[in-house]
Amino acid sequence: MKRKEIKCFICGKSFSPSYYNQKNCSAECSKISVKKYKYENAQKHHSTKEHLPKKVVCLICNNEFEARAWNQKTCSFACSIANKESKKQKISTSAYLEKQTKKQEKYKTIEQIQKEFVTKHKAEMDAHNKRLLAETRELISNAYKRLGLKWEDYR
Repeated sequence: MKRKEIKCFICGKSFSPSYYNQKNCSAECSKISVKKYKYENAQKHHSTKEHLPKKVVCLICNNEFEARAWNQKTCSFACSIANKESKKQKISTSAYLEKQTKKQEKYKTIEQIQKEFVTKHKAEMDAHNKRLLAETRELISNAYKRLGLKWEDYR
């Protein structure tokens, strides 16, 4: 079955296409067509503001940010990891974040541990410091005595 003759999109010659979606008569016209199509597409794309960064709301922290890629959904690496982890666990991102904050609440920070230690051992630390201070004063006064000086004169 012979196909219906059509006109080439580039040179306008009539030809019988070899396949159903052929639009050009030759390889040369085809190359020209591809270049023309790429140029027109580039012009179309750059004439709109699509290539500029678009403002997006982060899925995890709900902060607004400028996306650097068309499919970017999170504002930072940390939010990206949280998003991936929530998908792995097949729970919503908000449920994942709640779970993470509960985990963090279980563990005390270094500052909290230091405060607890100081409050618990304050009396012991004060007594130890007084003892060290008395020992230091005694050592200094002995050194002055050996030199034949009076500690009280230099206090």
